[in-house]
Amino acid sequence: MFKALRRNLKKKGNKAPVDDGNFITNAGRIASILGQAKNAHILFNASFKEHSHPFNTAVIKVNEEQRYIILDEITPKQSHELLLAEKQIRLFGYLNGVELSFETDLLEEGIHEGIRFYKMALPEQLFYLQRRSHHRVPTTGMHIPFQASRSGSIEHALKGYLSDLSQSGAGIILDEAVYLPQGDTLRKCTITLPDEDGEVVFTLEVRFTSKPQYRRRCRLGGKFKELDRESRRKITQIITQLERAQLKRLRGS
Repeated sequence: MFKALRRNLKKKGNKAPVDDGNFITNAGRIASILGQAKNAHILFNASFKEHSHPFNTAVIKVNEEQRYIILDEITPKQSHELLLAEKQIRLFGYLNGVELSFETDLLEEGIHEGIRFYKMALPEQLFYLQRRSHHRVPTTGMHIPFQASRSGSIEHALKGYLSDLSQSGAGIILDEAVYLPQGDTLRKCTITLPDEDGEVVFTLEVRFTSKPQYRRRCRLGGKFKELDRESRRKITQIITQLERAQLKRLRGS
């Protein structure tokens, strides 16, 4: 993906298009998007330019005025040492169904309350690509519990809550860090809707997962399967409520 990004830049005379739907170069908008990623606790997959040694991290602070972001501690020790040596990393993740990726340079490292952090430059450009046919709406302000059953030699119960929702799938924060390969199927999934809307029961096809290496939490994205008409109606109703609440917040009312 980064090779394609560079090819596109070369074709345009090394100048990225401004806010064309794929690349964003406006610092204010970049800071806004990364601020949303911070608030949504998005876990980024990160890698180095010269080494195939991926790790996970998260954005924990965004400062548009001084043009920097703070990344959470990375493990294992080898990743930390590579970052100090190479001074640059690539980050990749999803925010409400939108693919985000960017490169950023190390400015300095530090330790706060025993936790290491990295001060990185606010990226000059952000690759921003909507891939889903259905827009996902953040579930901010509406706690929607999730439960599922994972088949195996021993059936494993999973619990968590929704982070976003669409007509075709959902983003979920699980209460534990588990490995769920892409294409895996979770059966007996339920989400408990607020008020008196009851439950929605479905099967979920895993599209992506990311988990931290030192915290018991996992982010999951999946596609609904075996969803009946009544369940779809309920999901549509909840999405409408979420969109109205989001609009009110934007208007400050």
